[in-house]
Amino acid sequence: MKSFVIGLLCCACVLSLHVKGAEAEGYDIDHIKIRNVTYTGRSIRNMPKVYSSSGKRVPSRAFSVIYDGNTVDAGVVSVTVQGRGKYKGTAEGRYRIKPRSIKQCKITGIRSYAYTGSFEYQNVNVSYKGNDVSYRLVYDYSSSVGRHRIKIKGLGNFTGTATRSYHIYDK
Repeated sequence: MKSFVIGLLCCACVLSLHVKGAEAEGYDIDHIKIRNVTYTGRSIRNMPKVYSSSGKRVPSRAFSVIYDGNTVDAGVVSVTVQGRGKYKGTAEGRYRIKPRSIKQCKITGIRSYAYTGSFEYQNVNVSYKGNDVSYRLVYDYSSSVGRHRIKIKGLGNFTGTATRSYHIYDK
């Protein structure tokens, strides 16, 4: 009888190890990795790489993704993944939509003009893929004959400064 009880206990230990071994197999969602991206003007639902508790990559069919935040404009988007099927649990992460350089935009409307004795504002238009861009202009406010520069500083979804030149020529 004693050997039967010891055998039963050993069997229970083996079963217990087998169940723990299944958990160690990695069917629990553990963490995600997600990369930052640059503003495109369209929604960016960046797909995370999801890893199990054993460190193995989880196939995309084994989890669902929930995005929280503005997925179009520059800023931070929170991501939550939920396991499906044999994968259980959730994991969270964030990615950043970085502003795009204003130098990648189309800048038009800057023209040279004849000297009039007074400063004239330029009719600047800045666009990216056909969409208007937020920017600020910095002039030298000079009305003298010669070469002048105008700085276009990106705002919001755009960053950096682009410089363009124009001339005020003598009549």
